[in-house]
Amino acid sequence: MELRAEHGEDLEAIDVVVEAAFERRDEADLVGRMRSVPGYAAWVAVEGDAVVGHVAFTPVTLVPPTTKHVVGLAPLSVLPDVQRTGVGSALTRHGLEAMRAAGVDAGWCSVTRPTTRASTSRRRAT
Repeated sequence: MELRAEHGEDLEAIDVVVEAAFERRDEADLVGRMRSVPGYAAWVAVEGDAVVGHVAFTPVTLVPPTTKHVVGLAPLSVLPDVQRTGVGSALTRHGLEAMRAAGVDAGWCSVTRPTTRASTSRRRAT
């Protein structure tokens, strides 16, 4: 499995992965909107020629303000056929390591409806 930054040619495949993982279109549309947010960063998991997973990070503004650089991890999406095989964990670790290398102090995961197939685990960047 290859983990790499999201590329423009991946966008259609990412939509398929996100929609399949969440069993609805809303999160795929959200990822599309998130791409316009300054500081958006995302990675894909590729097996063979197929994108099988995706993770996105965006900056978070804390109240009260802080000097810490914080990002939110969401959504994390893996094709249902390969869920629970380590793809999501690998993407999470890879993304958090890349965010740390870019100077991020902390990150958090947004948990979605527990009735979806999507993972409900939480991780901290620091």
